[in-house]
Amino acid sequence: MSSVALARMKSDPALVVKAILWPLALLTLLQRLVILVPNRAKTDDFTTVYDAAVRFLRHEPVYIENYDTVDPHYLYPPSGTLLMAPFGYFDPETSRYIFVGLSTVALLVALYVMIRMFGYGLNSIVAPAVLFFAVATEAVTSTLVYTNFNCFVLLALVVTMALLLERKDLWAGVPLGLALAVKPPMLAVLFLFILLNKQWKALITGIGIPFALLGLGFALSADPGNFLRRTVPYLGEARDYYNSSIQGNAQYFGLPDWLSLLLRAGVVIMAAVSVYLLWRFYSKSNELLWMATATGIMLTTLWLVGSLGQGYYSMLLFPMLMTVVYRSSVLGNWVSWVAVYGFLSYDNWLSGKWPAFGRTLAYLKCTLGWSLLIVVPFCVLVFRYFDARAENRLDEGIDRPLPPEDEPGRHEADAGAGLWHRRAAGASVEGMSEPRPKLHLSDSEWRQRLTAPEFRVLRQAGTEAPFTGEYTDTKTAGVYRCRACGEELFRSDSKFESHCGWPSFFSPLAGDKVIEREDTSLGMRRVEVLCANCGSHLGHVFEGEGYDTPTDLRYCINSISMRLEPDEA
Repeated sequence: MSSVALARMKSDPALVVKAILWPLALLTLLQRLVILVPNRAKTDDFTTVYDAAVRFLRHEPVYIENYDTVDPHYLYPPSGTLLMAPFGYFDPETSRYIFVGLSTVALLVALYVMIRMFGYGLNSIVAPAVLFFAVATEAVTSTLVYTNFNCFVLLALVVTMALLLERKDLWAGVPLGLALAVKPPMLAVLFLFILLNKQWKALITGIGIPFALLGLGFALSADPGNFLRRTVPYLGEARDYYNSSIQGNAQYFGLPDWLSLLLRAGVVIMAAVSVYLLWRFYSKSNELLWMATATGIMLTTLWLVGSLGQGYYSMLLFPMLMTVVYRSSVLGNWVSWVAVYGFLSYDNWLSGKWPAFGRTLAYLKCTLGWSLLIVVPFCVLVFRYFDARAENRLDEGIDRPLPPEDEPGRHEADAGAGLWHRRAAGASVEGMSEPRPKLHLSDSEWRQRLTAPEFRVLRQAGTEAPFTGEYTDTKTAGVYRCRACGEELFRSDSKFESHCGWPSFFSPLAGDKVIEREDTSLGMRRVEVLCANCGSHLGHVFEGEGYDTPTDLRYCINSISMRLEPDEA
C-alpha cells in the first residue's frame, strides 16, 4: 500500500485531540464542582467574607479579626466589603454556592476572552487544551474549593487587556477598577501599559471606580478606622505560613534578613531588565506578547518580593503562558515549563521516607517556580539582545531570523515539507502543487524594504495583535495590496465585519492572487494565505463559520501585511 493511501487512512490529529480533550476538560471541571467544592477543604476563604458581609449589612464592626491565629482573615478594604455585601442576604450555604457558580462563569468567560485575544475560537484545539490545563491546575482547583475571588480577578485582567488592545480605554478601566476595589495591589501593574500608551481615559474609570467605592464603603462601614489602624499594617507584615513569598519562606526556614533582601533585590533587577527589553523590542511589533509577558513578570515579582504570595494567585499568569503560541515567546523552552510545574502543579512532595527533603520541596515548590519564571525570561531576553547586538541587527529587533527553509515562500515543494496550493474561492485546498512565487529576495533585501514589525509578519509568519491593525474597521473603498511587493490582493467590496480582531474578506481579488497551503502549526489544521507574487505571509482562511457572505469563507488577514489604495473620487 502506498504512503499516500496510508496517509489518507489516518484521522485528522486536531480532530482526534479535540475529541479527547473536551470530555477530559469538562469532566475535570465537573469533579471540582460536584465533589471537591461540597466536600470543602482545610482552608475556607469564604466564611470570613460572608461574615463580613453580614456584619456590614447590620452596620456592625467588620475589621475585628484576631490576626494572631493562622485561620483565614478578612482583608478586603471597605470598597470590597461593599461589593461583597449582597452575599450577606442569603444563608451561608446558598451564598457560597452562588459565589462558586459565579466564579466558574467568570473563569470560563476569562478563558474564552483570552483565547479570542490570541486569535483562536471554540472550534480550535486550543480551546479544550486551555480549559483542561486550567482546571487541572492547583491554582484553579484551590480557588474554587477555597471559594476565593481569584477567578473574578483573572476575568478583570483579560478583559482589561482586551479592551486596552482594542483602544476602548474608558471601558478598559471598568473591570480594572472593580478588581482594584476588592484586591487593590493585584492588577495595579496594568497602569504601566496605560501610562506608556497614553491611554488616559482608562485612568478615569480605573482610578475613579475604586476610589468612589472606597469612599462609599467608608461612609457605610461601622468601623472604617479599624481598617486603617489594624488591617493595613497587617497587610504589610510577612507571615510564615501559607506564604510563598521570599519573605515568608525566609521566616519559615530562618534565613537571615540580608539574604532575604538580596534575593528580593535580584528578582526586582531581573524583572526590570526583562520588562524594559520587552517594551523596547516588542511593544510595537507584538503588543499582546509585550503586555501579557510583562504583566506576568510584574505580577510574579509582586508575589515574590511582597509580604504575601499565595500559590493560587498563579492563575493570573495564564495570559503570559498563552504567549507560548508566538515564536517570540520567552516560554518556548523546557525550563519555563519546569517553572510552570512548580507553581501550577497539584502534586504534593511531602514524603514520609524523606521528611526534611519532602517538606522543603513541598513548601518551596511554588516559590522556586515563580523564581524560575523570573530567571528564564531574563536570560532569554538578555541573550537575544547580546546576540542581536553582536550581529548588528538591533534595529531589526532581537528575534533571530528564521532559517531560509522555514521562511514563508521558501518551503520545499514535496509532501514532507508542505505543498504550495492554489484554489478559487470555495474550492478545496487539496490539489496540485503550486509553482513558487515569482519574486525572490534575500533576507537583507527584505529587511531593507520592510520595517521590523512588517518583516516579522510578512517574512516570519508572525501575527499582529487583534483589534490593533490599521484596517480592522476601515470601510474606505479601494484595493488592498501586498505591503511587501505591491501586488493587488483584495477589494474593499469583499471586506466584511467579522468582529474577530483582524480585517476579513470573503474572497481575494482573483484566485491566482494568493497561495493557500495547509498549516499544521500549533497543533491545529489551518489554511495559510500567502501572496502569490512574493510568498509573503498574509494570514489564514477559514471556512464554514456561518457568516452571511457569498462564499462562507473568511480570509483573516493581518493589516500590516497590506496597504490600502483608495479609489479615486
